[in-house]
Amino acid sequence: MASDKRQGTVKEFLQEAGDAIKGLGQKLLQVKISLREDLRITGEDLRELIEAAEVIAAAASSKGMNKTLRLSRQLAAFFTCLKEKQPHFDAKTSVLASVAFEALRALVKDLQGKGKELVDVTEAEESIKDFLRSQGVAAEAPEGKPSLKGPSPGVEIDEKYLDIFLEDTEQNIEHFNQDLVSLEKKPADPELINNLFRVIHTIKGSSGMVHVANVHEVAHAMESILALAREKKAAFSDMFPLLFSGIDTIGGLVLSLRSKEVSRADIAPLVERLKTYAREHSSQEKTDRRVSAPLDSGGDIMGRAVVSRDARELLARAIAQKNDVYRIAVFLEENVPLKSMKALLIEERLKSKGTVILMHPAPDDIDELHRGPVTIGILFSTVVKAQEITSLLSVSEVKVTGVEPLKTGVIRELLEKHPDFVALQQGREKTPQKKEPSSQPQGVLSQTVSIRIDAHKLDTLMNLSGELVTVRAQFERLVNLLHGEILSHREFLRTLGAVKSNFTVLRRDLFPILEKREGLEGNRILRQLDFLNTRLEEVAQGTEQSNLGNEIHLIDETTGMLGKIASYIQAAVMQARMVPIKGVFSRFNRIVRDIAKDLGKDVALILEGEETDLDKNLVDALGEPLIHLVRNAIDHGLEDGPTRKKAGKPERGTVALKAFHEGNNVCVQISDDGRGVDGDMLVYTALKKKLIGEEQAGRLSEREKLDLMFLPGFSTAARVTGLSGRGVGMDAVRSMITSLNGAIDIKSQVGQGTTFILKIPLTLAIIQALLVAIDGETYAVPLEAVTEIIKVTGEMIQPVDGNATVRLREEVLSLIELRDVILTRGTRRPEDGIKRVVVISDGESEVGIFVDRMIGETEIVIKALSHHFFHVKGISGVTILGDGQVALILDPKLIIMASR
Repeated sequence: MASDKRQGTVKEFLQEAGDAIKGLGQKLLQVKISLREDLRITGEDLRELIEAAEVIAAAASSKGMNKTLRLSRQLAAFFTCLKEKQPHFDAKTSVLASVAFEALRALVKDLQGKGKELVDVTEAEESIKDFLRSQGVAAEAPEGKPSLKGPSPGVEIDEKYLDIFLEDTEQNIEHFNQDLVSLEKKPADPELINNLFRVIHTIKGSSGMVHVANVHEVAHAMESILALAREKKAAFSDMFPLLFSGIDTIGGLVLSLRSKEVSRADIAPLVERLKTYAREHSSQEKTDRRVSAPLDSGGDIMGRAVVSRDARELLARAIAQKNDVYRIAVFLEENVPLKSMKALLIEERLKSKGTVILMHPAPDDIDELHRGPVTIGILFSTVVKAQEITSLLSVSEVKVTGVEPLKTGVIRELLEKHPDFVALQQGREKTPQKKEPSSQPQGVLSQTVSIRIDAHKLDTLMNLSGELVTVRAQFERLVNLLHGEILSHREFLRTLGAVKSNFTVLRRDLFPILEKREGLEGNRILRQLDFLNTRLEEVAQGTEQSNLGNEIHLIDETTGMLGKIASYIQAAVMQARMVPIKGVFSRFNRIVRDIAKDLGKDVALILEGEETDLDKNLVDALGEPLIHLVRNAIDHGLEDGPTRKKAGKPERGTVALKAFHEGNNVCVQISDDGRGVDGDMLVYTALKKKLIGEEQAGRLSEREKLDLMFLPGFSTAARVTGLSGRGVGMDAVRSMITSLNGAIDIKSQVGQGTTFILKIPLTLAIIQALLVAIDGETYAVPLEAVTEIIKVTGEMIQPVDGNATVRLREEVLSLIELRDVILTRGTRRPEDGIKRVVVISDGESEVGIFVDRMIGETEIVIKALSHHFFHVKGISGVTILGDGQVALILDPKLIIMASR
C-alpha cells in the first residue's frame, strides 16, 4: 500500500515537473549549439532556465524528493549567478550545467523506474557549489532551511519581482480571456489552443518563480486540461466553464496581491474539479488511442508538405534556386530518453547546411505525443551531398533509415496542383528576390526599442511638464515687464538730456553773477555747480552706455527657446501617456460572452478603431461607463432570438464598439441593432416615477426626451435583476463622462437600434484657454468651447421668457451673467455701454457669457479641485497664471446645463 502511495506521489511530481524538465533539457541543448556556433546567450535564456529549475524545485519540495530538490535549487542558484555575469555562459559553465542536468535526469529516471532517488549526485552538487563560492555566492542552505522555496503553502512571496509578475500576469489574463472566447467559437483551432497553453504555462512558471502558490496551483491544473486539448488538436466542448472559472479565480488572486490584501478564496474545490476533469479525459484519450490505428509518425512527408502553404513556398524557392531536396527518415527506439532533444539537435545540425522545409513530428511534439518508438520524416533543401547529410544525422541513439533525393519534376508536378504555386512562380519572375537578412552578428547587443515605465512616473512627468508651462508663463510675464522697463529707461534718457541741457544754461547764466560776488559764498556755489555738472555728465555717459536693451532682448530669445523646449517636452510626455483604446475594448469579448449567456441571447460583438490612442488615465476611466452601456445594450436594447426572428431580423443580435478621432476629442460609439428607444415611453416612465412634471414634459424636444434616461432613479426595467433595474447605471455613466470633461450623445430609432456617442478630450492635463475678466475676477474658458466673441449694446438685447437674448445670424442666442449661474463675487461692472460676450458651445447648444474684458489666449495646466469643492457647479478646475494668480477654469457644458 505504501509502495502504491509512493508511486502516486512520484506520478504527481512527474506531472508537475515534466514540462519544466523537458524545457530545461531543450534550453541547455540550445545553449550548447549557440556556444558551438558563437551565438550569444541572452538574459531571457537565463531567465527561462531559472524558471524551469524553480518549478522543478517547487514540485520536488511538495512531494518530498530531497535529492531532486537540492540539485534543482543549486541549478537555480547557478543560473541566477550566470545571469548577473558577462558573458552569461562559456564552455566551462556549459559543462557544469550539463553534468548537473544529467544527474537530475538520472534521479528522474530512478523515480520513474523504482520510485526512489538512488543515484549519487554529490559530485554534481559539489561542482556547482565550488563554482558559486568562486563567484562570491553563498552555497545553497542546508536541507530544512532552503533559500529558494517552491510555491508551496507557507512560503513567503518574493516581493522583489512581484510587481513585474503582477503586470505580466494581468496582461496574460487578458490574452487568455480573449483567446478562450475565440476558441469557444472555433473549438478546432490548434493555434488558439497552443496560444492558451503557452499563456497558462507562462502564468504557472512566473507564479512559481515568485512563490505565489495559489496561482501556481490553479494554473497548473488548467494547463493539464489544455495539454490534453493540444494533444487532441481540438477543444473539449465542456471544458470552457471550468477554464473560465479558473482564469477568473487567478484574476481575483492577482487583484488581491495588487491591493496588498490577503486572499481568503478557497481554491481547493476548483483545483480538484480541474484535476478530476483532466484525469477523466486523459483516460478517455488513452482508450481512444488504443482502439485507433497506430500512428505512422513520419507519414507521407511530401504529402504533408504539399498541403502546407509555408512548406510549398520553401519547396518553390528550392526549385527556383536549383537546390537539391532530400526526403529523410530517422527512427528513435521506445526507450530512447529525451526524444525531443535528439530531434531538436538533428534539426539544428541540418539548418547549419540548408533549409528544413518540414519536419514531422516537430521536436516540441515528440515527447508529449509519442510515448513509444518514433519515426521522424524530414524534407531538407541543401547544396551538400547525401554523404555529408548522413554525417549531420550522426546523433547517439538515432537511426537513419533513409536519405533519398527527390526529382525536381516530381516536386513541381505535385506543387502545380495548387493554384497559389503558379502565382508564386509568376511573382518571383517579376520581382527580384531579396537576399534574406543574415542573423545578427554575435557579440553585438540588440537595441532595446521599448521599455516599461510605471504609470505613476508618467504622471509625475506630466505634472512636472505642467509646472514647466507655468514657469514659462512667468518668464514671459517678466520679459513683458522688462520691455516696459526699457520704455521707462528711454524716457529717463530723454528727461536726463533735458535736465543736463537746462543745467548747462543755468550754470552759464549764473557764472558771471557769482563771479562778481566777493567772499566764500560765491566760490562755494560755483564749486557745487561744477560738482553737479560733473555728476550729470557721468550719469548721462553711464546711462547711454548701458547694455540693458540687448540683455533684455537676449532674455527674450532665451525665454522663447524655453517655450519651445517646454512645448516639446509636453508633447513627448503626452504622447508617452497615449495608449490604444484596445486595452479597454478587448475586455468586452469576455464581458459580452458572459452577459449573453446569462440572458440566453445570441450576441455578436464588433470592435472597430481599436488602435485609436487616448490618454492612459482616460482609457482606465472609460472601462466602467462602457460596461454599463454595453450591458444595457444587451439587456434592454437587444431582443431575444424569437422576437428578432418575428421582426424579420437575424436571430443573432449585434453590439458594436467603435473609436475614432474628431478634432481634439476621441469619440467612442456604442451601438446595437435592437428595439431602439421610444422617447414618449421615456416621458411616460419619468412622469410615473415623478422625476419630471407635466408642464416640463410638454416642452421636451425629441433629444431631451432621450436625455431622460440619465436622470437619477430612472429605469424602464420591469424588474430588478443582477444586471439592471435599479436606476443608477445611466446616471452614473453621465456623471463619469462629465467628470472627464466629456459629453454623451444619443441617437435612436424605434425597431432599428440605439447609438451612444461618448466625446472625450484627448488629454486632461494641458489645454489652450481664453482668459477673461468677469466682475473683477479672472476666469479661463477652454478655447475649444469658444465659438466666437461678439459685442452687443443694450438696444440689441431682447427678453424672451425672462431670459436675455440677442439675434445672431437669424438665430436666437441666450445671454447669461456668470454670477447668475455660479456663485461669484467681485466688483460689478456698469450696465450701460457696449458689452463683450464670449459665445460658448457644448457641441449642441450655445450661450453667450457677458465679460468685462478680454485678457488673451494662453496655454494652461489644469489643476484638479479637491473633494471639498465637488459641489461647485460650472467649475472644472483651477490653474496658476504666469503672475502667480489663481484662475478658475469654467466648465462650458455644466454652465450651459445650469443656464437652461
